[in-house]
Amino acid sequence: KIEILIPQGLDLSFRKTRLRLLGESETQNIKDHHALFSFKKWLPRIYRIELTEKDFAKHEFFFRDMRAKGLSSIEAVRETFKAALISPRFIFREESKGFEKPDKIDEFALAHRLSYFLWSSVPDDTLWELAKNRELRKNLKKEFLRMLSDPKLNAFIENFSGQWLQLRDLKLTSPNPDQFPEFSDSVRVSMIRETEEFFKYLLMENLPVDTLLSANFSMVNQELAKFYGLPGNFTEEFQRVVFTGEDLAKRGGILTHGSILAITSNPTRTSPVKRGKWVLENLLAAPPREPPPNVTELEEPITKGNRVLTLREQMAQHSKNPMCYSCHASMDNLGYAMENFNAIGKWRTEEDGMPLDVFGKLSSGEEFNGVQELQSFLIDYKKQAIVRCIIKKLLTYGLGRGLTYKDRALVDDILSDISDKEVLLADLLFAVIKSESFQNGY
Repeated sequence: KIEILIPQGLDLSFRKTRLRLLGESETQNIKDHHALFSFKKWLPRIYRIELTEKDFAKHEFFFRDMRAKGLSSIEAVRETFKAALISPRFIFREESKGFEKPDKIDEFALAHRLSYFLWSSVPDDTLWELAKNRELRKNLKKEFLRMLSDPKLNAFIENFSGQWLQLRDLKLTSPNPDQFPEFSDSVRVSMIRETEEFFKYLLMENLPVDTLLSANFSMVNQELAKFYGLPGNFTEEFQRVVFTGEDLAKRGGILTHGSILAITSNPTRTSPVKRGKWVLENLLAAPPREPPPNVTELEEPITKGNRVLTLREQMAQHSKNPMCYSCHASMDNLGYAMENFNAIGKWRTEEDGMPLDVFGKLSSGEEFNGVQELQSFLIDYKKQAIVRCIIKKLLTYGLGRGLTYKDRALVDDILSDISDKEVLLADLLFAVIKSESFQNGY
């Protein structure tokens, strides 16, 4: 005889689950009518749509067949749900078109698309009932605000920022431990949390999109404050910190976050190319062309006479090739402005005893000196491109696919609706949700 001991808290969880699924908390009390009740309630949720009597009859027949073979009620229920969970109708999330508006997905599909977008999970009872009564679109803004205030929104914050800002890459980043012993796994986690909490704050407060770059604050805990060298008293909890004085020149805006600076560096040094490429891809939606074949990597160190060339001098020499220059001219100059931060995001004013040159000039003539001027330049001259980029990133994440030529015009429509006003982040998120791209079935 084998006795399986279930922890009391876990056993309570099992009981709650049985009560929710079957209407009874004790397994031995499950009767056939409880099973049929559970099918009526949960099979539509499994298949994500209302079912016909014919659909229910198939599952009831399967259930009674299992009972006839000697299975108990609870065992037959388990087998019926297992059969449903391996059905292609469950495994593949199909999105049906509506009858009244055949160009749009139906309300059940909208409820699931919305829930997986903002919560990374199935719709709750409120969303389901609204979809069932064909009232979700009528209450879309109200539901959006409700979902925004739910703790399940943390899944969107983590998953979307991980995809858009490439925060997931920080888990794979390995700075050289001999050069950067202060970079630990706990610092890595705190860096990711800083950017996630920062993005969440902007969204929950519905702040202007500009704040992404113009913020004079960030979300910092004790470990990160020590790492950044910030004065003051901090705890393990993340708190909003407003930068003043010299700290304001060093910190503020997402381009000063340790997470972004670390993922755009090499293990032993910074990379103006990676940092410039990150700005082009993730803020401007203007990724550079792929490098031509057989391009050699930058070799270090390069000496000239009796002196080791600075990284900037090495980059200039590396990009003399005309095939490389057209891309490097924009990428490198964006990255140079961020050179005050080393490979793990700590502030510095010199490298190898040489003062850092953080001046950047684009081929179109715009100039900036340092990261704060770069962020101001992006706000002043590239704001529409940044908003367009965020729209595209949100749609790609929400739809679970790359954008097609059809989506380009719809992105323009979203942009035109908000271009004459200050663009607030939560409002932008809702504009994407109510857009044709999100509501339509293609």
